Amino acid sequence: MKYNLLWLCVCLSVLIACQSRQRNIENNTIKASRPAMKVTQQDSIAVINMVSHFMDFLKEGKCDEAAAMIYELSKDNLQEEPTILDENSWKQMTSYLKELSVSEYHIEHIIFKQANDNEVKCSIQISNSYTTNFYLKPVRFLGNWYLCLKDSSAGDKTL
Repeated sequence: MKYNLLWLCVCLSVLIACQSRQRNIENNTIKASRPAMKVTQQDSIAVINMVSHFMDFLKEGKCDEAAAMIYELSKDNLQEEPTILDENSWKQMTSYLKELSVSEYHIEHIIFKQANDNEVKCSIQISNSYTTNFYLKPVRFLGNWYLCLKDSSAGDKTL
């Protein structure tokens, strides 16, 4: 009787351990099966060129041209194509960019995560002694890259 009870406890322990291990395997499979964005060398080059072009405009004081490069994502549907800024948003963006007065910049890092969740961190010098960070959000839609700004009011956080 004692051995039967011991045998039953061992069998139950093994059964519970196997079920727990199966759940862990299933959870890991689910995590691993999330679609990851595939980035090619052409994607990296396109983003670097786009960001460099944008930052060069800022450095040259061409804030109108820089603002014209900025797109916005729909806050309701992140799967939609980014749209060019409307006139009011473009004026606000131009005004904001003029205040930056960028004298130098350096691309610190580029992080690719998802088509609509990427990050470019630029270190910008806005006076002889003041340097700050500026975050851009390149978005890929149907193979084309669009330059957006990180927007904390839309839930964007630095990666």
